[in-house]
Amino acid sequence: MDRSSNNDGAKDAFSVVAQPNEQQPKRSLRKRIAAVVWDSLDKDPEERKFIAKIDWWILSYCCIAYFVKYLDQTNVSNAYVSGMKEDLHLTGNDLNYLTTFFNIGYIIGQLPSQLILTRIRPSIWLPTLELIWSFIVMGMAGAKNVQTMCALRFLVGLLEASAYPGIMTLLGNWYTPQELGKRACIFQASSSIAQMFSG
Repeated sequence: MDRSSNNDGAKDAFSVVAQPNEQQPKRSLRKRIAAVVWDSLDKDPEERKFIAKIDWWILSYCCIAYFVKYLDQTNVSNAYVSGMKEDLHLTGNDLNYLTTFFNIGYIIGQLPSQLILTRIRPSIWLPTLELIWSFIVMGMAGAKNVQTMCALRFLVGLLEASAYPGIMTLLGNWYTPQELGKRACIFQASSSIAQMFSG
């Protein structure tokens, strides 16, 4: 065995190890800030492109879906002060009953929805439930009494129960733990933005 070839291999290995310590080209301030805020500029271009695609499709869907869910959840309070009280002749605790029926449906629906989500693709399950609860919310415009509204609010709560746990499962499946924190924060901000629009 030739020792000189062995030493050449050792020098090559050392030079590979020593390369990370060499000075890398300095990034602009804007790129350094973007790397801290968005955490993907330190990755290779192909991975950055993939993460940008996930952000564009998955994260934007999650934010819009939760925004709409929050508007649907709080629309009864806005309708109550905008004339629903008089139209349906609501008295006493009727508004509380509407909220209670929604919450009962929400509590009952969470676990079954998550179990179903393990069997049916989220790309089918979550949008289907969103469409159904949207039609039910539109159907509330035709309600003639508080009993009908309570039944519809229960159904909306039952269907909306899938939104938060389903979306968090979706985000957790697509992002690494290092990427998830910022995306979850952006997702949560969508409900705060919905509060501004809800009245």
